[in-house]
Amino acid sequence: MKTTLEKEKKDRSITDDVMFYEIGQKGSLIPNIVEDESIGKIVSVTFCESISGGQDEVNNMPRTLTLTKLEIINGELHKFTEKYHINLI
Repeated sequence: MKTTLEKEKKDRSITDDVMFYEIGQKGSLIPNIVEDESIGKIVSVTFCESISGGQDEVNNMPRTLTLTKLEIINGELHKFTEKYHINLI
């Protein structure tokens, strides 16, 4: 589907002069950073480790994502990684 930068900015109520790639940087859920406000420290971050492309795309979109979560649990850092395969309905 074709679009314009102006339409994408309007849909997201963005008034700043931004480039198209900055929309994802400013409004993305990933990375997801969680701060424990009671101690004023970041306790968890989830981010995309890899996104498929090329032959591993369906309808010009990635078919596979790998997410990693780093989380402090009881004072120790833990790592969780999962690969997600997107299936079309």
